[in-house]
Amino acid sequence: ALRMLRAVRFSCQLGFEIEPRTFEALGECSSLIAKLSRERVRDEIRLILLSRQPGRGIRLLAETSLLRFIFPDVDRMRGVPQPERFHPEGDVFEHTVKCLEYGSELCVDMEDEDRWILMMAVLLHDVGKPVTMTVSDRIRFNRHEKVGADIAESICRGLKMSRREIQRVRYLVSRHMIFKDVRRMRWSKLKRLVAEPDFHLLEVIHRVDRLASDGDLEDVEFIEEVKKKIREEGTKQKRLV
Repeated sequence: ALRMLRAVRFSCQLGFEIEPRTFEALGECSSLIAKLSRERVRDEIRLILLSRQPGRGIRLLAETSLLRFIFPDVDRMRGVPQPERFHPEGDVFEHTVKCLEYGSELCVDMEDEDRWILMMAVLLHDVGKPVTMTVSDRIRFNRHEKVGADIAESICRGLKMSRREIQRVRYLVSRHMIFKDVRRMRWSKLKRLVAEPDFHLLEVIHRVDRLASDGDLEDVEFIEEVKKKIREEGTKQKRLV
C-alpha cells in the first residue's frame, strides 16, 4: 500500500510520468490504502505537498482513486460548481489544485514546518464548500470557512498531526475569508488582525486564493499599506523628555 503513495510522490518530486500499467494498477488496488497506518499516510502526503508539483500530486491521487480513500472530503470537491464570475478556473477541486500550485511557488523560502502547515491549509481551505453549497441568486457557500475548519480539524486529527499543527491549520481555514472585510474594519481591529501569530501564512492563503480565481489582489495591497502604517507608527515613539 505504501508503494502506491510513493509512486505518486516520486512522480511529483522527480517529474516523471507513471508507467500506464502501473497507473492502472494503482486504481485497481486503491482501496488497499486503507490498511496503511495514518502516520505513514501523513508522512507521504507531507512530502507530496512539499514537492515541486503538489497540485499534480493531488490530481494524481484523485485520478487513481487514492484520494477517495485518503481524503474523501477533498475528493467530494470534484465537480462542485462555482460562480463563473468569481471562479473562471472551474470547480472547487480545480481551484484547489491551482491554489496548491501557486502556494508551492510562494512558500519556497519558508521553513519546512510553516510550509507544511500552509500547504495543508491550502489543500483544505475550501473543504467546507461541498456541504454548504446552495443556489439562490447564484451559487453560494455561506459560512463554508467555519464548516471547513471543523472538517479540516477532523482530517488533521485522523493524520495524527500534533495539537499545535491542528490548531494552526484550523486557524488558517477558519480565517481565510477575513480579507473580504478588512476595508470595513476599524484601525484597532486591523492592528490586532495583523498581529495574529500566523497572519503571515493567512496572507499567503488569501493571495493564492485570489491568484487561482479572479486575480484580484486589492485586499492584499490594502493590508500591505496597513502593515506599512503600523511600522511607521512604531518608529514614532513619543519622547519621554
